[in-house]
Formats: sequence, structure tokens, C-alpha cells
Amino acid sequence: MSYIGQGLPADTFQGFVTDSFTGDGSATTFTLSKEPFSEDTLIVVINNVIQKPTTNFTVSGTTLTIVGTAVASGDVIYAIHMGGPLPIGGASELDLNGASDKLILDADGDTTISADTDDQIDIKVGGSDVVTIGSSNLTIDISGNIRLDADDNGEVRLLDGGTQYGALKVDSSRLKIQGIVSDADMLFVVNDGGSEVTALSFDASESGNAVFNGKVNVGASTTTKGSVIARTDPIDSGVFAAAGGMHSIDDRDPKPGNFPTGQYSNFSAYAGTGGGSPYADVMILDTFGHSSGGNANAIFVSKTDPNDIKIAQQTTQSTSTFVSGTVTDIDTTSSSDASVKENVQNITGALDKIAQLRPVTFEWTDEYINNGMSKNDEEKQYTGGELATFYEEGDTIPEGKKVGDVKTEGSAATRVIPDTKVTNVGLIAQEVEAVIPTVVHQRRVSLAGTNDYLKNIDYDKLVPHLIGAVKELKAKVEALEDA
Repeated sequence: MSYIGQGLPADTFQGFVTDSFTGDGSATTFTLSKEPFSEDTLIVVINNVIQKPTTNFTVSGTTLTIVGTAVASGDVIYAIHMGGPLPIGGASELDLNGASDKLILDADGDTTISADTDDQIDIKVGGSDVVTIGSSNLTIDISGNIRLDADDNGEVRLLDGGTQYGALKVDSSRLKIQGIVSDADMLFVVNDGGSEVTALSFDASESGNAVFNGKVNVGASTTTKGSVIARTDPIDSGVFAAAGGMHSIDDRDPKPGNFPTGQYSNFSAYAGTGGGSPYADVMILDTFGHSSGGNANAIFVSKTDPNDIKIAQQTTQSTSTFVSGTVTDIDTTSSSDASVKENVQNITGALDKIAQLRPVTFEWTDEYINNGMSKNDEEKQYTGGELATFYEEGDTIPEGKKVGDVKTEGSAATRVIPDTKVTNVGLIAQEVEAVIPTVVHQRRVSLAGTNDYLKNIDYDKLVPHLIGAVKELKAKVEALEDA
């Protein structure tokens, strides 16, 4: 057929695939050179008569079946394959290696697949590269979200050289970040001024113990106060936090090997000597390995005398014995240097003020004792008290519950009110405030779940008034003696 225009290059465009057969009077099936898409995409002509698809012939794979009688001997069957790909550039490949060659996927031609860079595939959407596949890198760059949606628990597997080392998945609607390799730590690394720093690591070989490189701030900012709550029962070789406060180790007769290496210092009783009484609560101030040198410090609170608080420093350590070190009483005195005082005046009328005070004996109320305010050992005994338990991995978890939910409710410990209360001596704060208001201050406490303000007497500040009263009394005595 003639046409107007430039001639078509024979090496670029190719005609339709065709098959030809000759009837033998008995055969009804013939083998095609390729599988057509359907009967409708195959034109079958017998002796120049076009056959109707499915009515005069059927196709299954590459088998052409003539419906009805066999094709007469000598009759020509001609089949033309329509609707298939028309190869460009060769009989079996599509060549798009030029800078301008691309597979266009939309009407305006800005959504394409191309290979305009050697060893790189570019997928463009709206004219911009969103996926770039190179020989060593895969780049995804989009203006919106990257969504990973896997129906198998949302699992995204992370592999290196074909070996899986981690996974991201969903666990009862919770995000689960999972390490796969046995005893391989999990690290959170940051860039601190150009240097790589492991800010947080989870020790896989130590039950996932967390190790922070720097400070840990609880709260929304460094200035916001917060609390750390213990989820499980404490152990006697660990420091845990509960109800907004820090609890310490019950240090009785320990040996260095009783403490986890690198976590707790080698201290025994509060006096810094190995073992024995008095027992003490210990708050560790710094950490070191058991066999390392250097100094270590701790605060000890005596079990027998809660008011006996000491700071101890051990200068030598070993794995089996403790060595005595320096013990220092905590200094509770206030500065009284003249250089930091001004407007200094003598106390007058001290004797008259002291004479107005009323020394009394008294007992603490049940409410005060129940709230742990009494300093008398007889009134500081507890009964009951159990920590709650929580569902853990491996437990049979009821429907509606998950790991971390409360398994059994705990019970609060209560104070034991002694049959005979301790008789105390002192003054009444309100009465003192009326006479010497500067030695009385308020302290906010919670009694029976209700916030309240209790008045307290700073007995130390009464001492100067007592001294003044003694001096005034002495002067009166001397005057009487002179008379």
C-alpha cells in the first residue's frame, strides 16, 4: 500500500506474526508458533474465508482447533496474531538505552520509566524522580509519606547479604522493633559535634539491660520534673524507682561478687568495713568494675539509727574482700560566718519570750503515724503490702489484655499502731509562733489523701533565744547579788 511521508526503517518496525497450515482431510488441530491472547486476537482464514472466533475455531495455549469437519486436503489455513506486543529494535527485546528513550505511562508524558544513566533505572512521577535503582543503592524521594503495608503482622524484614538481623512488626497493636541475631546488642547512635556517640544501648546478653551514655531526664524537658516507676518486684542487687522516688540496696553482708560488674560499687556496712552490723541502705554515687582501681563513694543510712547518715569512700577493691576506707558524717550545719551577715542586732527580751513558751508531753495521732511521720522506731512498723504483678512474654494472656497489663493487684502496706504509744516531749508550734514567729515554718504534707499544711518548729533557731534568756537571767542574778 502506498503512503505519504518518510519511509519506515525496516529494522525498527516489524509486521504481525503469522502461521500457515495445509489441510489433509482428517486433522482438526494445528500448533501455532506462539500463544495468542485469546480467540478474538487471532484472525483465521481458510481458503480466503475468515472464520468466526469460538464458533468456527477455538484456541488453548498454542493449539488451534477447527470446529466441525476436518479441513479438506490441500485447503490453506492462514492465522494472523493480533493484539500482541510489536517489538521495537529487534525480534525479542525493547531497547531504551538512549537519554531520551523512556516508557511513558500517562497522557502528558511526565510519568515514565527510563534508564538514561548507565546502570540506573529512574521512575518518574509528575516529572520528578521518586525511585532510583542503581547497582548499589535504592533511593526513594517523594513529597508525601512512604507507606509499608504488610498483611503478615506488618513485618518488614531487615537483611544483610541475605542474612536477617532485624525486623519491624506489629504485636497486639504495638510497634515491635526486634533484633534477630542472638546476643547482638541494639544501639542508638547520634552525632555529637561530628563524633559518633552511642547514646543508648540494650545489652542483649544481659536481658536487654539499658545503658545510657549520658544523663537521663524524665519529663518533657530538662526543667520538667517526672518520676520513674518500677514494673516488677525489686531484687536485692539492684536500684529501682517507685512512686517517684529512688530505692536503694539492702546491704547486709555482701561480697563484691554479689554485685553486677560495672553497675554497683564494692561497699558493705555503712562504716566501710566488710560485713556485720549495723546493716545499712546504700545509695551508690559512682560506678566501676570490681577489679578496677580508683575511689568510689556511697551514702549509707543505718538500719538501727535512721538518723545516722554517712558518706563512705573505699580506696581499694577486690573481688572477694572489702577494704576499709574513709567515712565522713554528712554536715548538717549552717553557715554562720560573719562575712555573709549584715544588719546584725542583739536579741532582746529573750527571757520574757522563753518564759511564755509551754513545754509539753504528747503522743502522735494515728493518722500522723499511719503516714510515716513518726520518728519513733516502735511506730514505724509495717504489715501486709504486696506489689502488683504484670503479664510478661510467655504468659497465657486473656482476651483484652496484653503484655505489661496488671495480672494481679497489689496491696498497700499499713502501719501497725502500737498498743502503747511513745510519749514525746516538745512545744506546740502555734503557741511558739505567737511568741517567736521566726522559728516556725509550714510544710506541705498529705494526710489520708488530702493535702494539708503542718506547722514545724526549727528547734535549732530557739538556741540563740535560750542563750539570750540565760544572759538576761545571769545579769539579773548578778544585779541581785550586787544589791
